Amino acid sequence: MFSGMFTNDVKSNENEFKGGLCWANISPSNTCSTLYRANITQEDCCRRTFSPSLGWSPSEFLTNGQVFYWRALMRDISNCHRCHNSCANIRCAPGRVCRMRKGVPKCVCRPRCTGELRKRGALCGTDSVNYKNYCHMLKRNCRKNQRTNVAYFGKCKRACKKVKCLAGTQCLEDQNGLPHCVRCRSVCPVVTNPNFVCGDDQVSYPSVCHVRAAICVHQTSIRIAYGGRCRENATCSDTMCPENYQCLVNRNTLQPLCVNCRMKCSPMSTLPVCGTDGVTYDTYCQLFRTACESGVFITTKHSGHCNSRKRAFNKTCKKCRRKRRRKHRRRQQRRYKTSVGYYKVNVYNAQKSGKSERVLKLRIIPDPDSLSRNIS
Repeated sequence: MFSGMFTNDVKSNENEFKGGLCWANISPSNTCSTLYRANITQEDCCRRTFSPSLGWSPSEFLTNGQVFYWRALMRDISNCHRCHNSCANIRCAPGRVCRMRKGVPKCVCRPRCTGELRKRGALCGTDSVNYKNYCHMLKRNCRKNQRTNVAYFGKCKRACKKVKCLAGTQCLEDQNGLPHCVRCRSVCPVVTNPNFVCGDDQVSYPSVCHVRAAICVHQTSIRIAYGGRCRENATCSDTMCPENYQCLVNRNTLQPLCVNCRMKCSPMSTLPVCGTDGVTYDTYCQLFRTACESGVFITTKHSGHCNSRKRAFNKTCKKCRRKRRRKHRRRQQRRYKTSVGYYKVNVYNAQKSGKSERVLKLRIIPDPDSLSRNIS
């Protein structure tokens, strides 16, 4: 009666592989976490050289239910053996090298950076973040696992006016009014049968390629208003827009403009912008929705608030911001020499009765010269 049940159990266990657990991470205290593979021998587990933090723990054969238990419920295990105790045979990812840290091998960021690139100084990345130099950007890419490239050298600007792009690229301003160096083609092939389009600059272009070329030459945004040559007295009533496009009126020229109001806004648009209507919008998406709802075309005049001379603040890495705050604190701490000695003045902000007030703290530091005179 029970013989068949036990026979089935034995057969199912014969197919299981008796080994251990291979873990992707092992801590300095030899505690493993993140199960990489189950039912594997220590030799096969430690043969992998892609990570210096591999660990192996002995275990009986595991069924599918037990594998799920280890992967989903058990976060770590203490009975674990480190696979690699030195940097020998360790292959780190590009831009990283193996170094011993507190007796444990670890892949650390060491990107290849030549002295020539380092000497070029500060740069603006494609993520609109200021970097001290090219090497600084490579290190941050390694630590953050990101792929930021050089947009242009120098601090991040708020317009294309003072931006010097790399060879083969030209500066264009995006919907937020911020500059970007992009590769664009300013020459178009000869058109035998022109398919004219009208730009929002009231210029008729023989093809869409010529619109893009004009954008590169003038370094400004040019939209296609509608198909065909530009008409002097064109209105939305006599203008045919493509499917899913809506006709808006340009408040400056009173000319029609076909806009895709169903287009999804980019989640990267998070900066405040000043619209051509003189209104500050939290994001370009809010400006775009307002234009589609009102039927009047609004575009970005510049980044930042309309009533402020300062444009939107360009992001800077956290390390640079901390350095800037430390320098600011040093400037706030001044020393004044008097006949008695030195007065050290600490200036800081204090919240009193709901108002921010600047409070001075004086601490007398004796003058060594005056002390010697008093002793004598």
